[in-house]
Amino acid sequence: MRRAPIPVSPFTERLAFLEGIRGVLALYVAISHICTMVDPSILTGAPSVAPLWVRAVSTPFTHSHLAVALFIVVSGFSLQIGLLQGGGNGVVRSSTAFFRRRAWRILPAYYACLIVSGVVALGFTRTYGEVEPFRTYLPVNAETGLSHVFLIQNLQPGWQYKINGVLWTIAIEAQLYLAFPFFARLQAGRGRGVLLLVGAIGGLGLGLLLPAWLRLWFAFLFVIGMAAAHLAYRPPLRGRHPERWVAAFGWLGLFLAVAALGSAQPYALSDVPLGVALAALCFLGAVGGGGRLIRILGARPLAFLGGFSYSLYLIHHPVEQVVYAFRPLWVTEGTETFAWLFFVGLPLMILVAWLFSLAFERPFLRRRAPRYPRARRIVPATLPLPGRK
Repeated sequence: MRRAPIPVSPFTERLAFLEGIRGVLALYVAISHICTMVDPSILTGAPSVAPLWVRAVSTPFTHSHLAVALFIVVSGFSLQIGLLQGGGNGVVRSSTAFFRRRAWRILPAYYACLIVSGVVALGFTRTYGEVEPFRTYLPVNAETGLSHVFLIQNLQPGWQYKINGVLWTIAIEAQLYLAFPFFARLQAGRGRGVLLLVGAIGGLGLGLLLPAWLRLWFAFLFVIGMAAAHLAYRPPLRGRHPERWVAAFGWLGLFLAVAALGSAQPYALSDVPLGVALAALCFLGAVGGGGRLIRILGARPLAFLGGFSYSLYLIHHPVEQVVYAFRPLWVTEGTETFAWLFFVGLPLMILVAWLFSLAFERPFLRRRAPRYPRARRIVPATLPLPGRK
């Protein structure tokens, strides 16, 4: 018997824990960049001169690539859910309208951030351009600028981290948006298995043949998120509820990701299994499971932070450099620098990101539902008896 979702209004179908996940990931990236500014050896591999306690605190925040990978999973999950809520069939009805909505969603804030980042890079980053991590963001010239304007900076290693070290991920996101209508139609017509197979061939198969810095496995993570959303809203026609085996896959992915992080392995070997674990968590949260973790992620403070996580992700980078440039004279070594950036810089990043979102995100968003809904519940459907209405 097919399980069917309880009919609920679109206003109650927004899932607050997704906002919480975005908020946690954006905050993690901001803290990781504080750590790399205090201890650049994290990036360069050179012997660290930072105090021992700073190195110990920074260690958990040296895997910002994981946060980027998980953002991609959440993006695929959220976009697919948007096509299934309210009785949708999971297909993009108008690619033109979809691309227009996506453009209004990401481009105003992106281009505003690009301008701010360019000004900061020319005014502040160049002052410290002989040391890491500042050297990574330079030069700022016509070539690096135009690559960012046209969202292709991820296609050349010499462009990726220039101007603002996080904007290359927005280019990947935009390119995945171009493929999303095809992926959604493929899943609706051929099923989740075919979608995952195509994603594995394109993301993992081609990833073995092409340079690792292209991060083609992000395409596979994107379709994993889509498949998890589809499974939550279009459960199997036969068999038991999938919650148990999805949870088992999630725990297995978490175990494999931790094992890969413990050794010098390529990023894909930790990004992909951890992406599977997060997709499993998103599925469980969507069907009313996930327990205490889903409730924590859906708490109002985290959901509020997630509401402007995109702005926090974009703008924290230039704000951090300005805060570093205006540090007091007594901030000279690793301990003082870490304290300055963490206790002064991080709150300022969050405040500026919130104000930035009010100016460059909110005005371009369509009217949305409240941010703190109940989780969606799925129950067995009832079949009408012969002769009954």
